[in-house]
Amino acid sequence: MRGREVREEPLRMLAGAVASALAKAVDTDLWADLRARVAAVLAPTLFDLVSAHLDEARGRVVGAPAVRLELARAEFTTEWRGSIHTMLWQHPEAAGPLRAVLHAVSPALPRVAGESGVVQHSGAHHSGAHHSGAHHSGTHHSGARDPGVHPAGWPAGFR
Repeated sequence: MRGREVREEPLRMLAGAVASALAKAVDTDLWADLRARVAAVLAPTLFDLVSAHLDEARGRVVGAPAVRLELARAEFTTEWRGSIHTMLWQHPEAAGPLRAVLHAVSPALPRVAGESGVVQHSGAHHSGAHHSGAHHSGTHHSGARDPGVHPAGWPAGFR
């Protein structure tokens, strides 16, 4: 079981970093390209389905009132970190291409509250710095997809 544990943490961290990057990009010109690149790497045979679900989740963030925007980003990050991690676990060969996508887009992503010295907790941890958002362990997030409900054709464990 040790091999699984060794593989688990880097995949979890990568999933968190990608989910955080997506959350930062939701209201920028970077969104369409990043969403397409992530979907193409994670689920090339389900590209349209994954893209549609990412767009649906994006809509919840951009539609949130300004006072709730950072919470909406954190909920998006939490939801998609789990989904991305599941896909990476099922297809660990996607980790390298996904890291390349993240590396290519990271310099262009906007910095958000918590990245300039004020550390906020989130599940996304990348390059030794916590990214924005709040850690919500064990709580229900309004607007988050019910983890037990998956559309037809959706990969097992992927929300």
